[in-house]
Amino acid sequence: MTADAAGRIQSFNDFVTGAANKAAQVASIAHEEALRQIKGLTIATGEAVEAALGEFGDLSAARKAMVALISAYYVEAGKRRDAIVVAAALSEYAAFPQLAAPVASKLRTEAEALEAEALTDDKAAADDGNRATDRARRDTLKDRKKLGDDLTIVLARLANLEERRKLLSCCDAVETGSVSRQMTSLRRSLVMQDLEKRVVAEIETLALTHIPFAVNDRSQDGQSYFEVGLNAAKAISNSKVLSEGEQRALALACFLAEVGGDTSRQGMIIDDPVSSLDHVRIRRVAARLVKEAATGRQIIIFTHNLLFFNEVVDAAAQANPPIPLVRNYINKSESAGFGLISETDEPWIAQSVTKRIETLKTRLKSFDGATDFTTDAWRRSAKDFYSDLRETWERLVEEILLGKVVERFNSDVKTQSLKGVVVEDEDHKRIYWAMKRVSERSGHDMASAKAIPVPTPNDMKSDLDGIDQYRIDTTKRKKDAEKRRIEFEQPPKATVL
Repeated sequence: MTADAAGRIQSFNDFVTGAANKAAQVASIAHEEALRQIKGLTIATGEAVEAALGEFGDLSAARKAMVALISAYYVEAGKRRDAIVVAAALSEYAAFPQLAAPVASKLRTEAEALEAEALTDDKAAADDGNRATDRARRDTLKDRKKLGDDLTIVLARLANLEERRKLLSCCDAVETGSVSRQMTSLRRSLVMQDLEKRVVAEIETLALTHIPFAVNDRSQDGQSYFEVGLNAAKAISNSKVLSEGEQRALALACFLAEVGGDTSRQGMIIDDPVSSLDHVRIRRVAARLVKEAATGRQIIIFTHNLLFFNEVVDAAAQANPPIPLVRNYINKSESAGFGLISETDEPWIAQSVTKRIETLKTRLKSFDGATDFTTDAWRRSAKDFYSDLRETWERLVEEILLGKVVERFNSDVKTQSLKGVVVEDEDHKRIYWAMKRVSERSGHDMASAKAIPVPTPNDMKSDLDGIDQYRIDTTKRKKDAEKRRIEFEQPPKATVL
């Protein structure tokens, strides 16, 4: 073959190959578009078709069969569409499910028949003048039947609504706003004026007049409330300004003001009313409670404060006439437990020197029979004994030697008691050495080099006898001094010639 012939053959082959590729590309695009349209088809399920054509099928048996035929056609169409999509994905084309017999012509025939029937029915409806009346009567009868079936429920609901209407009417008649307004009016005319006066009086009694207070009242949900707050331009809580003692005093003032309007004279129980109060208000509270007792009201006071205890006792004694008073002491013991009430068993801190000495004598008797004085138990007993003996010496100085001129649990200075006070060098000597001895044997941690022996019951008795004898001697000397000094307070006796 010549070169020219070979060239012509190659040109022919290139033309055939290019045309084939172009045709393949066009066919591939057409295939993708067809597949896209097939995937995008929305084919209703058989159940959806039967539900949509339910009323149509109810018109006749033939039309019911027509509904089944249409439903089957849709089912087969859906299967065929799904098979085509699967085959395209796998590139394995085989036989697909065939469609059922076409139903388009039958659908057109049925649509034309339905249109004809509709025209006939419309014409019959237009020719029948009673149809509208019959329809209205039919609807009325349906409503009556529905009401008859639900009559029990309707009547119950009607009764509930009627009861609700009555309750709302009652609520309007007794709403708390009008009740609160009426209570406010009555309270301010019958209660608040006197209550406010009593509150102001109690505030003055308890020395709180340096603080500007205002008495306010209000009603809420049919209840009456009153409060005593700071009289300031801006509302502020009492606790943010007042000290703890001032808050306690204010609370007590409000309480006393409130019970002051009670004419039944019921008793009062007050628990430790002077917590956080200074000594000035402690005395004022004591005097105020005694004054309340003078009205005939029984006042029961619990307290741990010995100063307040003594102030109440003094206030009751100074009242005119004196107010009857019963002192009870609540103690505990290892044998009987706690809650022991007595009118005579004062706590150690409140006992007089004489009572303390008697208490120590009783304790000393409990040591009879002891023989081993080397144990830790005996050392603790001895230390406790001498600690109490040291405190007794201290109380003796306050109570007997200095004649109660100044007492630690009393805020008075009794200058009249100076007439019995005599302090000499010998007093200093006896008290100094006695205190030194008991201090070494009480709660102090002594140096080991001193090697002070643990005291025995005989040592205890000797030291206890020493303070008791000093008490007797000092008391006798005090009485003699009082007798002499009382004569100084009288004018000299004149001599009649």
